[in-house]
Amino acid sequence: MAEFEKGRCADPARLVQLPWLDKKDAHPTVTHGFDRRRALLTGGAGYIGAAAAESLIELGAAVAIVDREPAACHARAEALGPQAWPLPCDLSDEAAARAAVQAAVEHFGGLDV
Repeated sequence: MAEFEKGRCADPARLVQLPWLDKKDAHPTVTHGFDRRRALLTGGAGYIGAAAAESLIELGAAVAIVDREPAACHARAEALGPQAWPLPCDLSDEAAARAAVQAAVEHFGGLDV
């Protein structure tokens, strides 16, 4: 840890070798684990959030798309399909954030992610 704090790289000999790194064009993937899970994703209307939501949905999750821009939030959820639920919310407002979580819990019957 001290090596990173000082801005130096870790010794490559100490790094864990991952088996999939030896395979050409291979990358780690999750093949299960999100089936029938319920997730709340903040920043869901942006590019990174939308990609994360799409991945979760492809893995079987239902996702509450949270974003502070209502129109973008609804448009993204519509584009992602029936497993996405728009939940516009400005998370800088603590009361609104708590209400959004409660709304997602009520809509999905709970949250897993």
